[in-house]
Amino acid sequence: MMIEAAEAGGAKRIIWSGLPSLATASGGKYPHVYHFEGKAQVTEWGRAKFASTDVAFVNVDSGCYAQNMTSHWLIYKRNPLTFALHTPLSMMLPIIDIRDYGRFVLEAVQHPFYATGGEINAAAEWVTAEQIVKDVSNGLKKVTKEPSQQLKEHCVRSNSRRS
Repeated sequence: MMIEAAEAGGAKRIIWSGLPSLATASGGKYPHVYHFEGKAQVTEWGRAKFASTDVAFVNVDSGCYAQNMTSHWLIYKRNPLTFALHTPLSMMLPIIDIRDYGRFVLEAVQHPFYATGGEINAAAEWVTAEQIVKDVSNGLKKVTKEPSQQLKEHCVRSNSRRS
């Protein structure tokens, strides 16, 4: 609706904050990450809708917000203090400070390169999940390197709310 409203209002450039489809990226292994899937669908729809028009569709795909490292990415338990990371340790992840995201959006608005549309992958750096584990685990007694039963239970609870 927002994209259609912008078009109806005469916008010449639409900036959208999309995400990739994890179902596609994982070969169907993770089809129920609804936040990603919904944004991926809107991104594809926007690209198709404006592909042959004078309206530029720019997708500013955000990296992983560093601020989410200890709230969304990790599952904690106490006794002993432990956390579980959701990804393989070798996976490279794009990291961005949430306060820097606006700089990438400003680039999409101001730079002539994006006058006809395009993609911006907003990331300050790419790091391995192993580096994140090292950074976050500093001072922790135990680090769980593989998804724990607690993580699996959390995912089941999260998905059951959507049915």
